[in-house]
Amino acid sequence: MNNNMDTPIERKSRLKKKHLYAMAGGAFLLVCLLYFIFRDTSSSMKVDKERLTISTIVQGEFNDYIRVIGQVLPDRIIYLDAIEGGRVEERLIEATDIRHHHGNQRRAGPDGQGRRCNPPPE
Repeated sequence: MNNNMDTPIERKSRLKKKHLYAMAGGAFLLVCLLYFIFRDTSSSMKVDKERLTISTIVQGEFNDYIRVIGQVLPDRIIYLDAIEGGRVEERLIEATDIRHHHGNQRRAGPDGQGRRCNPPPE
């Protein structure tokens, strides 16, 4: 009998290099995902001990002052244009009173005397 036909066949490994790379990449992505899910998201701030004020608790008004840099702008700007020349001798209504004033308003007439006039209908 000839043993030429009985050549041993080597078993190949089921895991190839490309499979190992894919599993390593999947494990890395899983670790990244778990890190983002279970990471500590609480914020903290370090402050010098000298900048803290610690005292006993008392009941009263709580004032919380926050310093910010900004610009204050008016809620509304009113421009007064003079139709005729002259000078202002008396202010009958202040700009802050217009918002809360519901009755008749006094306006100066052509002769300089105050007269009552009703506000325009809404």
